Amino acid sequence: MIALGAKCSIGDQLHPSGEMNRDTYQLIGQAYREVAAKQAWCDNVRSVAKIGLFSSDRNQESLRLHIDPNTSDEGASRMLLELQLPFIVLDDRAAWNGLDVVILPDNVLLTAPLLKRLKAFLAKGGKIMASGASLLNEKRTAFAVNAGLKLSQRSPFDTGYLVPTDQTPGISIRSGLVIHGGSWDATPQKGTKILAGKADPYFDRSWKAFCSHQFTPDAGLSKFPAITATKQVAWFAHDIFARYRHYGQPLYRDYFEAALRHLLPGGLPVESNLPSGGRVGLMEQSAERRYLLHLLFATPSSRGGSPNAWVTKMEIIEELIPLHNIACRVNLPRKIKTATLVPEGTPIAFKQDQSGVSLVLEKLEGHQMIEFAY
Repeated sequence: MIALGAKCSIGDQLHPSGEMNRDTYQLIGQAYREVAAKQAWCDNVRSVAKIGLFSSDRNQESLRLHIDPNTSDEGASRMLLELQLPFIVLDDRAAWNGLDVVILPDNVLLTAPLLKRLKAFLAKGGKIMASGASLLNEKRTAFAVNAGLKLSQRSPFDTGYLVPTDQTPGISIRSGLVIHGGSWDATPQKGTKILAGKADPYFDRSWKAFCSHQFTPDAGLSKFPAITATKQVAWFAHDIFARYRHYGQPLYRDYFEAALRHLLPGGLPVESNLPSGGRVGLMEQSAERRYLLHLLFATPSSRGGSPNAWVTKMEIIEELIPLHNIACRVNLPRKIKTATLVPEGTPIAFKQDQSGVSLVLEKLEGHQMIEFAY
């Protein structure tokens, strides 16, 4: 909570006898003692995130129950968290000021007010990453902004394949990677980079056209791309964020990172060698003239669950496994005077150049804050 700039809140229900459960409050006190020691660096903070995730949750009428997840928003959030990229979630009223990239996941409806804001953001040099129908007009008959593409149709196939190109040399698997859920067919215009081609299957597997596997092999490259990028807009033909939430395929995240790096050729806002379970938060306390970098790592274990929809699986953290020699680079807009581990007060060596502030943390056990004073 404090790594994201939030306030901590733990609720409890009083026993009818009026007596507090001492075991409960002993556990709460144990957690809050650690928070109290760190509180001075966590009050009155604002996020320094350069990436915004526009939520489709309130963007359009939905028949989802409150227990149903928004898989597109969740998939994008998980990718960003696992890549240790600080971000903020945007609703219809949130300002886009100060952001470098705004992500429109899968099924954002470009209403007239939102389209106006989107065009103004692009006019000021902002970057957009979108997937599925999120860049199409309200009738979904054409692209609503210049994405370097001309819409053709909705693909007739439910299954497709992502095929890397020379624009994505970092993708480890060079053969086609299956992705479900359908896609859009669009023709790239001159100057548009193709980050991944799209391969169609021989046919969609069904009772009438059967394949012994869960999906049919690819029948070669389509003339339509799967992932494209211009200087300001990256687009995925598939609903890649919902697919990531459903399947958890790490290569989907690799394609997302590759597209993000095309939009940000100067480097990502934060880069580290943390494992995918690591988390990063970046805050500023302007009154104290300092930034706070939060590094976290733990290994949750999935427990429980039931066929009853109200009994869900829990992710339990029982042990904190220490990590060593965590290298981190943070792109900060100000000249940094000192770097200090807090609340310990231990100075830490750092280097600052045009690409940002770099350092190596000797040990991370659970949570560590680093103060950058300017």
